[in-house]
Amino acid sequence: NSHNYYEWTTSEPTTQDYDIVIRYRLPDGFSSFDAAAPIKLWNKVSATPGSTAVTVTMLDTLGASVTLTGGSALQNTSWTESTITIGGSPTFTAGGYITITIKMSADQAKAADIGELTMKGNW
Repeated sequence: NSHNYYEWTTSEPTTQDYDIVIRYRLPDGFSSFDAAAPIKLWNKVSATPGSTAVTVTMLDTLGASVTLTGGSALQNTSWTESTITIGGSPTFTAGGYITITIKMSADQAKAADIGELTMKGNW
């Protein structure tokens, strides 16, 4: 597979992590995220089991945590496009900023990779 991606690995004896934080301005006229597949992220890890994983979290436009399903402790050993859905009643205001944090954790001599992130909304 040909993906642009970030890779996190470590030679340390304990799990190490790296966060990629994305602050994204919702477009003018934005009304909601797609209900079925609002967020997709290409990801993989070099080996399981263990703590090597990818985890996605989000803050809404008020800075409150958003309940996400499908984005926690991803441990796909081949490139996989994971679908992450939004739960609860977060606030997403057009023109406001959301924050997405992608945490890559790696055990010694293992790697966590993340590729393309896509978000689908309505406006």
